[in-house]
Formats: sequence, structure tokens, C-alpha cells
Amino acid sequence: MLGINCLRAFGALTFNLKCKLQNLKFVLKLPHNHPERLPTFRGAVVWLALALAGFCVLAGVSPELLAAPALFAAAVMLPLAVVAVTVALLAGMALCGQEMWLAGYTQAVGGAAVLGVLARRFLVGVEWELASRHLLGSLLQAGKGATPESVMEGAVTELRDLAGAGAAIALRQLDEVTAEAVLCLPQSALPDKLTTPKLFAEALEQNRCFYYSDCASAPGGARVLVARGAKSIAVLPLQDAGSLRGAIVLIWYRPTSIPPHQRKLIESSLAALRTLLRFSDTTTHLEKLQARYGAILETIPQGVVFVDESGEQGWLNQAASAHLGLASGAVEPVSVAVAMAALRESADNRQAIAEQAVEFFSQPDAEIRDWVWVGRSAALGQKDSGGSRDSQALAAPAPDARKVLSISSTPTRVRDVPGRLWLLDDITERYFSRLALVERTAQLEAVNKELEAFSHSVAHDLRGPLAVIDGFSLLLLRDCADKLDADSLEDLQRIRGAAQRMGQLIDDLLQLARVTQAEMKREPVDLSAMVAAIARDLKAKEPERQVEFAIAPGVVAKADGRLLQIALENLLGNAWKYTSKRPRARIEFGVGLHSPHQTYFVRDDGAGFDMAQADKLFAAFVRLHESAEFEGTGVGLATVQRIIHRHGGRIWAEAAVERGATFYFTL
Repeated sequence: MLGINCLRAFGALTFNLKCKLQNLKFVLKLPHNHPERLPTFRGAVVWLALALAGFCVLAGVSPELLAAPALFAAAVMLPLAVVAVTVALLAGMALCGQEMWLAGYTQAVGGAAVLGVLARRFLVGVEWELASRHLLGSLLQAGKGATPESVMEGAVTELRDLAGAGAAIALRQLDEVTAEAVLCLPQSALPDKLTTPKLFAEALEQNRCFYYSDCASAPGGARVLVARGAKSIAVLPLQDAGSLRGAIVLIWYRPTSIPPHQRKLIESSLAALRTLLRFSDTTTHLEKLQARYGAILETIPQGVVFVDESGEQGWLNQAASAHLGLASGAVEPVSVAVAMAALRESADNRQAIAEQAVEFFSQPDAEIRDWVWVGRSAALGQKDSGGSRDSQALAAPAPDARKVLSISSTPTRVRDVPGRLWLLDDITERYFSRLALVERTAQLEAVNKELEAFSHSVAHDLRGPLAVIDGFSLLLLRDCADKLDADSLEDLQRIRGAAQRMGQLIDDLLQLARVTQAEMKREPVDLSAMVAAIARDLKAKEPERQVEFAIAPGVVAKADGRLLQIALENLLGNAWKYTSKRPRARIEFGVGLHSPHQTYFVRDDGAGFDMAQADKLFAAFVRLHESAEFEGTGVGLATVQRIIHRHGGRIWAEAAVERGATFYFTL
């Protein structure tokens, strides 16, 4: 066991010595400003060595001891391995020789070497601390206004150069089995830019840096790096670094043992890089949002104005600049106030604006909605209100090139700074279209009233003569029947029948006008009970007919009961009429499933009709059957359709000749 431990210790010592020798070659090739070359203290060390040598000469010290200052400077300037070998050689010479002067010489030179080694350790630590601060400052300076990609490239380049690595790779984890190189310095470090996340999975899981002096002992993902000649690597995890989750891998193509001060630099720089990436990612996201919202605000047709109550800043978009006569973008709040005052003074309804202003601003943090300012286009800006050609064609023209703005405002608070947001909307077309609509509505109401009065007047004027014709015809039939021949009696009957049909037509027309103009009152209506009552009335008029009514129970709808009574009377009356030629008939009322809305139907097995003429079914005064076959005026179904449409529903029919008809409707 002791032998195995000795072999392990010897192997570690051999590897360490190999690293030191490699490090010596590397340090000698480093640039003069690298921390290992002591750029800050190099001149001071040389001057100190020269000063010590000068003091030795002035003090009359033997020439052999002048090697001590030189060895001190070499121990400070060069890596530890060279000094250790030099001291060992001098110690051997002291042991082999017996002269006193050699022992004193060895002590002086050895002391200078040890002092140089200690001084180098201290000064190298200071140099790395200064380099760390310089790197952090560079990262912070580069992070201002930089993209995450540029921040990453600058940081990785600095880390590679300071650590003396031959290459550096920044990896992003794509999924459980794939990682992508977002940055390779140089590009040949990972040609295909793909590897496995196993390389940095443990570092991410533990959130700490891993240093592998022997690259072969690294996780499985390092095999591709070993194949490209990597000897040592450092894995620096990147998590919570903005949108990037992965690692930075530093690669050395020589055996390297990373000292503690260098690790401290790497880890502090990594922490700063994470913060900068998060900040840069957030800044980039905010800039994109700002650009997106800015584009939206600049392209919307409404004018947008923001001012803070402190009077320090203001902003308006292009639409607002056209209304106010100011340049878009940042603006002094005083300029906005002056432009708004000028706009108000140029309005035609200044008095109304002033009265509304007193009402609006009588309360703190008042919300303002639809504050209408009417004026001339030249006074209220020349901005085109936009809109499609169709809407412009239908809109009423603004008289005398007048322009109308609808102004809304709401208080805002941004970072505890109170302000106010104003919206200026050009509603010229809508405003004058609304006025025209109100005027036309009033005209239509007047026309409807005149038509209603006319229809009642006509009905009254027609009913009088019809009643006279029917009455005198009846008197002739009653008093002179024995004096008239058969043809004359038939003529009198035709006169009476025509007068009665004319009276029925007048009643139907009045009913059609009433259902169109009547005020609706929706309430739950029991349709089953209503249909049953209508069926009883029909049977009472012709009790000799054999008609079966099948009525679905419990059918309730929210509708105007009076209008729906008229519609069902017409539908059931038609079913009763068109089944009159059947010795036994069936009429059905129920609920169907033809649409997402509840569908009601009235079905009969009567005469039916040809579906090719279904488009004429609901037209007024149009009949699909001859009057001699089935009496009627052709107004009933037109009345039903208007009632259903007033309820927001629709009505349609399905039928076949001599196989009955079904009328469906929704409410």
C-alpha cells in the first residue's frame, strides 16, 4: 500500500514538474502586460535589484554576493520552478564543499531566492487582482448599450487571453442531448459547433466551476476536445444568464494547473458576465418592446400626447403633431399647453368646451371621455381622418370644411411621477354622419307617422263604402229575392263576397303595419298552451272536421306574447286551411334541432307546395294556390316573417306537393 501511495505521489510530482516547465515556456511567451509578467511592478523590481547591487558595491561586499540581487530579481520575474532548481543546486554545492565562504555565499543567495519567491507570490496576486478589476471594468463599460452577443464575445476573449488558454468556446444547451457553440475562439476549436451537454451538466447542476488539469478525466462530452489535442480544460457554468443556459469552456493545449488567484479571476469575471448578460438581455428586450410600442403609437390614427405634471417631459406622436402643429417626439409640456390653448380658442364651441372643462377638472385625477371640439380644418389641423373609400362615400360631408376632434384624457403615474395621457381622435365623419342619421331618423319617424295615419284613414274611408255595398246587397237579397232571376241573385252574392274579401284584405294590411311598428315586450311565453288555445278555436269554427293536433308539452320561449300569438294563429290557420281537402288530417307543433338555437315547427299533411317556388312564400300578396281552391289574401306569411325577424330569428319551410308542409322558425 505504501508503495502504491509513493508511486501516486511521484506521479503527481512528476506531472506538477512537467506543468511547471510547460508554464515556464508559456510565461516567457506571454505579452508584457500579462499579470504573470508583473507589468505593474516589473520596473520597480529591476530598479530595486540595481539599487541593492549598488549598495553592495558601495559597502565593499565581495563580488560573489552581487549574484544575490540578480537572483532576487530573477525569482520575482520568473516562475517558481527555475528558482527552486537554482536554490537546490546551490544547496548541493554547499553540502559538498567545506569552505566557510561557500556556506555564507549559499545562505545569502538562498535567502535572496526565497525572498524573491515570496515577493513574486504576493506581487502576482496583486497583479491578478488588478487584472480582475480591469476586466470587470471593461465588461461593465462594454455592457453599456451592447448586445448579449458582443458582451459574450468580449468577455470570452478577455478570459481566454488572461488565463493563457489556447481556445475558448461558449455553449448553449438546445435540448437534453444537444449543445450548440454560439462562440468559438478560434473557429477551429469546435468545427461542427455541436457537442453534448454532458460536458457541463455537472457544473450547471452544482453551479460552480470545474477545472480539469487532465482533460481525459473530464465528462464524456470532452472526448471531442481531447481528439483535437486539448490537455486541460475549465468548465464555467452559465445559468441565470439571460436567455442563455450553457457554459464557457477554456481549453489549454498543454498540461496546465490553474493557480488559485487565476481561478478567483475567472470566477469573479464569470459572475460579472452573468449579470451583464442578464442586464443586456433585459435591455435588448426592453428596446425591442419600446421600438414595437413606438411603431404602434406612430402608426395609429389617433393623436397621443403625454405630459408629466412636473413639467419636465412630454411626448406626442405624428397624428398629434398634425393636430397641434408641433414636431413629433419629445416636446416641452409648456409647448403642449400653449398648442392646446390655441386649439381651444379656435374652436366653434368654445363656450361648451369651457363649461365641460369646469366639470371635468373639478375633481382630482379626472377621467375625460369624448370631449368634442368643433372647428375649422385649418384651425384643428389638416390631418386626414383616414377610413376606407366605402366609409367615406357613405359618410355625410363636413359642412364648410369643418373638423371635429374627440378628446379623451386619463391620469398616469410612471415611477411615482404623475402625468396625463391625452388622445385626440378625428371624428369628423362619424360626428356629421351621426347628425345626418339623427336627422334622417326623425324624418323617417315623421314619414312613418304620416303613413300610419294615412293607412288608418284609408282603411276607415274604404270600410265605409264596403259596408254600404255589403249592407245594401244583403237588403236586396232579403227584400227582392222573389223578384230577381237566378243570374241576378248570383251577381249580388258575388258583390257581397268581393266586399267581404276586400274588408279582410284591409284588416290584414292593418295588422301587417301594426306588427312592424308595435313596441316589443319580451317575457316567458308558454307556446304549448298558446297553440292548444288556437287549436280549440279552430275546431270550434268547424267542428265537423276530423283533425288531430299533436302539441309538444312544456314549450316555453322568451318573446312578445301578443306578436307571437298573431304568428302562430297565421301558421296554424294555414295548416288548418290547407288540410281542408283531407277527410282526416294531422297538425303538429314541436321543437326541432336544425340549428344551435332552439327551433320550433308547425307541420301538416295537407296540400303542400312546390319547393321551386319557396322564394315567393313570404312575399306579400303572392299566393302559391288559386283563390278558388284555397281562400286567402297572401299577407299572412309576410306578417309571420316580420314578427320572427323582429325577434331576431328566421323562418323557412320544407314541403312537397300533396305531402304536407313544415314551417320552422327560431326566436
